[in-house]
Amino acid sequence: EEVSTETIRARALNADFKDEQALEKIEQADLTELGKIASPLELNSGGQRKWAGFVITSALSLFLFATLSAQYFWRYLPLYSQVDNLRPYYLAVCQWLDCELPAYINLDAIRSDDLSVRSHPTQANALAITVSFRNSAQFPQAFPVMILSFNSANNAVIALREFAPNEYLDPGLRRFTEMPPNTPVQVELNIMDPGPFAVNYTLAFRRP
Repeated sequence: EEVSTETIRARALNADFKDEQALEKIEQADLTELGKIASPLELNSGGQRKWAGFVITSALSLFLFATLSAQYFWRYLPLYSQVDNLRPYYLAVCQWLDCELPAYINLDAIRSDDLSVRSHPTQANALAITVSFRNSAQFPQAFPVMILSFNSANNAVIALREFAPNEYLDPGLRRFTEMPPNTPVQVELNIMDPGPFAVNYTLAFRRP
């Protein structure tokens, strides 16, 4: 007798069970035929759903991570906007959002190329100071406060003077608030002579 799904279904419906717990023994030929009935599409659909769920979960996780990272870096904008590697990203975002970044200040990037101290050629008890410094950073930054100190032979401070940008810049440069990158700034100052015990001098910068 030809084995078919209809034959197997009819035999199961017409089976005479002795009690409610009894089960009919299925022949091996019937088991083989039942195995052919399983739909490959149904078996694979569960795997496809799992893969789709994994992709959606991963995308949501990346979105949440990016959102939290953006909130963190925006909260600490005054700090991280001073980092050379991060400032270009802050500049790009602020151009898009029309926001204003804090002035870039990196004292370590200010290089003093020349410092000369000599007696003033025309004024008695005065010194002529010549200073040249530049901004070696990749971005413009605010002009610093310049600190000039005179020390004794044992490094004791005899005289110290701070110069704000509007005090040491030439009148033509005072309208600028930032130093462009790698552009030398020439400064000439006249100060009182601190005396014969001031044998050493140093130049330093601080934030304005």
